[in-house]
Amino acid sequence: MQAVMRTSIQQRVMAGNARQRIQSNVMHWAHHIHRTSDGSWSEALQRGWEMHYMRQMLAHGVVEFTFIKRDGTTRTARGTNYTDIIPPSKAPTGHQQEAIDAGLAQPNWKSIAYFDLDKEAWRAFSIERFVQVNRLAVVMPVVCEKQNEKEKANKRKEPKEN
Repeated sequence: MQAVMRTSIQQRVMAGNARQRIQSNVMHWAHHIHRTSDGSWSEALQRGWEMHYMRQMLAHGVVEFTFIKRDGTTRTARGTNYTDIIPPSKAPTGHQQEAIDAGLAQPNWKSIAYFDLDKEAWRAFSIERFVQVNRLAVVMPVVCEKQNEKEKANKRKEPKEN
């Protein structure tokens, strides 16, 4: 009974921490956008949420999106941050991957990095130059299976209490 209650409390605390982290990230992006653009605070906040959703979509699948390059031309890119799609020779390794998995990788508030599937290289775009998401191909079933495998492995490692 205690283990069940403790697990429930831990889940609520973790959910609260995740919610706070998301809100903090959105506010960071919104403040940066508001400082660097002529738009209103509500527009900057909306763009902050768009950046959050963009990062989530990149993490879980292939996203086709449009942004404006530095030279002023519009570019449509097909990218991802989902490591199972990225070729092994280009995927983050070692400490980089551990930081990403643990959620410790510090986001850059000025740009979003992605792996360009057409050019097979890492690229980034400035958040002020983001235009729109054109198409999304989610790879969630694979993500869910991997998370379930990790949870099962963690349960096996945890000592049982009487």
